[in-house]
Amino acid sequence: MSLAHLSLGASRGVGGNHRGALTPKPVARVWCGHTHVSHARPGTSALKKSLLCRASSQSSQEEMASSDSQQSQQSQQQRGGTWLRNGVDFEVPAVDWSRYYLNVLFVDRDHTTSRLAEGLTQRMLDWRGYARAIYPLSCGTQHAEPMELEQTAGLISVLSPLNISKQTVTTPRRSFEVTDLDAHDLVLALDEEARDDILATVRCADDQTGHYASLAEERVWLLGHFVRYHDWDAILAEKGGSAQLDRRLRELISARKSSTLARDAVTRDIAMPNLKECSKSDYDDVVAHTLMACGGLSSYLVDSSSSMPYESWLEY
Repeated sequence: MSLAHLSLGASRGVGGNHRGALTPKPVARVWCGHTHVSHARPGTSALKKSLLCRASSQSSQEEMASSDSQQSQQSQQQRGGTWLRNGVDFEVPAVDWSRYYLNVLFVDRDHTTSRLAEGLTQRMLDWRGYARAIYPLSCGTQHAEPMELEQTAGLISVLSPLNISKQTVTTPRRSFEVTDLDAHDLVLALDEEARDDILATVRCADDQTGHYASLAEERVWLLGHFVRYHDWDAILAEKGGSAQLDRRLRELISARKSSTLARDAVTRDIAMPNLKECSKSDYDDVVAHTLMACGGLSSYLVDSSSSMPYESWLEY
């Protein structure tokens, strides 16, 4: 092959450019802040630059809109307000996850049924992996007299089958104090009478600045309010480890769901029966009502944790 042939082949490019066009030379351009090296082709550089800039701008706008939406949702969750649940507006309290944990207090009159609420909530949080983030406690509003041995034994006999720890059952009785409003993010009264006792304690406190009155208005809620947080047919249909309740609790609710919802439609108060006098059926109704209320509350608290601020150290 002659030198002329070699020169002609080189000018046409490797691979045989049969049209005889010269191979485009690499050209470096800066598009949208990025250096890009390509072969120059007439009429296409301006189009590519326009398309790339437009895509980059659209992506940035979408990211900003997503961030603004997320921040708005988080702010709403921290303030509380109204959420759409099961096709209706549902009022929820304000919770603040800035400390990365919550304290919740259940209050009745004699610190008996509130122990049931504390134990059931603890069991649900254990199941969902939030036992180290949400801490339930309980107390009463009446003068905290020590429980008799017979009462303690009765509580253990009815609460142990629910896998409620003996520590929850045997903890000495304590009475609600106004400072509990500072120490707990939510205070859940089991009935209207317990809530009235809480508000009376606040009114009797030395609260010249109105600090505790403001906290009571924000943090004191009826536990029975949260029964309607869930579509219980959907909750009971869940199976396996992804279910919001373990199998045993789903069975307990399923057996009493209709009667509990019928009672809840009449009153949000959770009954506090005398263990010596009530029948097993009556007590099972109390357990189911408390269980469904605590189930709705636990799910709301878990759902609201999406407002927890992000920190890089949480990944370690």
